[in-house]
Amino acid sequence: METLIAQAKSGDATSARLALERCLPITKPVDRPAPVEVSGVTLADKGHRIAQQVADGEPSPSQATELLEAMASLAKVVEMTELTGRIEALEKQAAEQDRDAE
Repeated sequence: METLIAQAKSGDATSARLALERCLPITKPVDRPAPVEVSGVTLADKGHRIAQQVADGEPSPSQATELLEAMASLAKVVEMTELTGRIEALEKQAAEQDRDAE
């Protein structure tokens, strides 16, 4: 590192850049928190509401994308929960019909 700093002091731009990269963390752009109203009856209604808010300027498109991806994941969880309940109900009904048929 000392050699790198010496080279940077003598005017080597590459050495100066490397020294700075090792001394200072690289910053990533971060979206500031934006209030989002997620109102609506269905997930589709809520998604449309988020899209409208993006069109109005808040939240940023990247924040909206994250919210919509989270909502899509939630929709999958809800769907799987509902399907599991329906399958269990059908299996119970089939078992009862088998017992009644015997």
